[in-house]
Amino acid sequence: MSLVDGFKNFTVSAFRLETLPAYDVPDEVEELEAFRAGRSLPERSVRTSPWLADMAASTAAGREWRRLRLISAQPTMYEAWEVGRYVESQACGEQVRLIDRAQHPELGDRDFWLFDAGTPTAAAYLMQYDEQGGFHGADQAAAELLPGLVAIAELWNNAVSLNTYLTTFDSGRAQLSA
Repeated sequence: MSLVDGFKNFTVSAFRLETLPAYDVPDEVEELEAFRAGRSLPERSVRTSPWLADMAASTAAGREWRRLRLISAQPTMYEAWEVGRYVESQACGEQVRLIDRAQHPELGDRDFWLFDAGTPTAAAYLMQYDEQGGFHGADQAAAELLPGLVAIAELWNNAVSLNTYLTTFDSGRAQLSA
């Protein structure tokens, strides 16, 4: 199975852990430059993004999307831009929480997707990135790694919701723990 199959076949939940301070995604360069320059960003919604349309449809069908983002106490430009994009994802049904990078050095760069945790069809994919954050594929995790990845996913309970983060960060007193 591939990561694409994970997205096509999950029936209960999709969980994403993001750990890098920045990712090198060619399709994001133009929008990142606009963000850096303070220009308006293009609309990103179910009307303009197949990813968000799929997310909204699967959420409406009862499947759950969760994203846990390690974030720096002083966010990188990429992290700040990405947090804004999470608002749009949240509007499509994704639940997003953030957790302080400094408090979890053990996670390093262990990005992964975990599908249908706690079910017989659970599957996880370990994301592979180079030093600049360029994506180089995803490898299906061996079954013996699943309990450890599920344990990492449980950090969700110690993370702050996107809405709480935005409220506290904007006022200069960012709260990164629940």
